Amino acid sequence: MQRPGGRVNRCRKAQHLDRQAGQRLILRHRHTLPSPHAFIAATLGSMGWGLNPESLVAPYLADGTLVELVPDSPLDVPLYWQHARSASSLVEGLSRQIVGAARGALVQS
Repeated sequence: MQRPGGRVNRCRKAQHLDRQAGQRLILRHRHTLPSPHAFIAATLGSMGWGLNPESLVAPYLADGTLVELVPDSPLDVPLYWQHARSASSLVEGLSRQIVGAARGALVQS
């Protein structure tokens, strides 16, 4: 399920974790941080575990600072770029650039 604003519903993450653990997990605590970078910084600071974008944590995985709890078990989620139909040519150009960069960097379904 998708929440407004493109955030992944916690239930989808919990279901992914349940599948990896082979049982239903009870997740009691939740932290909301303002950006993926802040979430990674919290993970690096031993605040807990996290589901992070692979492209952002690759250097930490490579040097052993972070480890995969369940290797080779990614959770791919759909991302959407929204803009007004009556957008200016500047916004349309920005949209083309963002969509093009995303196609080159993200997993395509």
